[in-house]
Amino acid sequence: MPVTTDSCGQIRYGIPNNNTEHEALGKIDYNLSTKQTMLIRYMYAVYDNPATFDGSNVLTLSRTGQNNQVHSLVYGHNYILSSNALNSFHFTLQPHAQRSAAAEFFSATDLGSRVSQPAGRIRRRVA
Repeated sequence: MPVTTDSCGQIRYGIPNNNTEHEALGKIDYNLSTKQTMLIRYMYAVYDNPATFDGSNVLTLSRTGQNNQVHSLVYGHNYILSSNALNSFHFTLQPHAQRSAAAEFFSATDLGSRVSQPAGRIRRRVA
């Protein structure tokens, strides 16, 4: 905890909301012939929200960092067989990556415990 300069012991702190989100979208529609059409859709989205821990104030441990990325691809093909029959094929692929990073904060010896320091520091786990 940071040392306060307030006579009542009040501590004021702020947690930045420094997240970013970007999305990109692409679309292609193409007539291969009078009986065939093709479509392609692509979407990319990324959400980045870094951890807020500043290294000294434990009150800023409000969240873990996140970096999520999603790709979405759709391919479609339509073929008119007759005036009352249609063959339609769609394929979708949606890979994604979700990464989260926990900030290192304190160890048991930092809290005053007289135990051996484990290798590494205690980390807050994200489910």
